[in-house]
This record gives sequence, structure tokens and C-alpha cells, in this order.
Amino acid sequence: WRVVDVQVFPSTYGPSLEMAIDGGRLGELSLYAVRPGAFDVRPVTVAEASDAKAAHWQLGEVAYALIGRGDAEDLRRAATRLSDSLY
Repeated sequence: WRVVDVQVFPSTYGPSLEMAIDGGRLGELSLYAVRPGAFDVRPVTVAEASDAKAAHWQLGEVAYALIGRGDAEDLRRAATRLSDSLY
């Protein structure tokens, strides 16, 4: 993966971050991290809308979404590897 761009946005519970990523065989990806205001641990779940897919999860005080247009199962596996690396 290669980070192409990073932006920081204000949000209610602290800054959020969005990264544009060249995901190699996964294509163009966007990784978003935000503090949702509640502590929770949620496993990776994939949602699909039109041609976009989002794998989202939460670890403690930060929620994440990895968004792409490729195969949903490939995106889920990538998000799971990323989530596991954050412990």
C-alpha cells in the first residue's frame, strides 16, 4: 500500500483522519478513522452500496472504515489484517 493523500478533519470528539491509498491489487482505497464518542470493540463488518464497499470496525475509542470498489471479501480480509495490527 502507498499513501497518496492524508486529510485531517474536525469532529465532535477530536480530529478524524482520512487517507487516500493506492492498495495495489485492491485498487484505490480510502481509510477513515474517527473518535465516535463511545468506547466499544466491534469486529470487521462489510457493507455494500452500489459499486462501493466499506469494511468498518471499532477498537476502543476509535472507529475505522476501509472503503474501496473491489471484491468485498478481499476488502474484508485487508481490513481484518489492518484491525489485527492495531492491537
